[in-house]
Amino acid sequence: LWNHSVQEDKVAFSRLSPAGEEGYPGNLMVRVAYSFDEENQLLIEYNAISDEDTIVNLCNHTYFNLNGHDSGNVHTQQLKLYSEAFTENDTGCLTTGKIIPLDEVPVMDFREWKEIGKDVNSDDVNLQNVGGYDHNFEAKGDVIATLCDPASGRTMDVQTDLPGVQIYSGNFLVEEPGKGGVVYTHRNGICFETQYWPDALNHENFPSTLCKAGQVYQTTTVYKFL
Repeated sequence: LWNHSVQEDKVAFSRLSPAGEEGYPGNLMVRVAYSFDEENQLLIEYNAISDEDTIVNLCNHTYFNLNGHDSGNVHTQQLKLYSEAFTENDTGCLTTGKIIPLDEVPVMDFREWKEIGKDVNSDDVNLQNVGGYDHNFEAKGDVIATLCDPASGRTMDVQTDLPGVQIYSGNFLVEEPGKGGVVYTHRNGICFETQYWPDALNHENFPSTLCKAGQVYQTTTVYKFL
């Protein structure tokens, strides 16, 4: 169970993940805080510490649709990624360990503004393996992504101090019940999961997710609405 506390501008959740839970070593104390500031920024602050060496890679799986609630899929919304490479997936959506420059796979390239739906149904193997976008992109700076909806005029920056972001285009949303009785379906939202790279434990060429005993894991993700 999660404990919670509410402050004037922040809500924080915490829990102890006991040693051995889901196979992970160490008693891990986790705290996640959410706040919204005067600059239209949603901040998510992660903090964790363990009494044994363990693996920590916390992220957020919120779906965004800048056209608003119950507005259909995100295909016409435009995305720009500040990244030069992505990590390859196999048919089970598991990382192979290969880092692929975006120059080599144009359908994965969002370095210039592009509609999410433009290539999402491409027959390229990288998209076919996972039914659309569900890939980790290398982060090169504080801002890793910008999403824009021309219809509503809304724009959102994604900022992170982590080395990657998983872009997931809602490929497997099927009859998911939501607010007001609305049912969310295929690609009705997109996720920006800031993170260390997936399966880093098994790939020495990836940034490490090892958190030493007594070492504080601390990171912040910001979704800024412009």
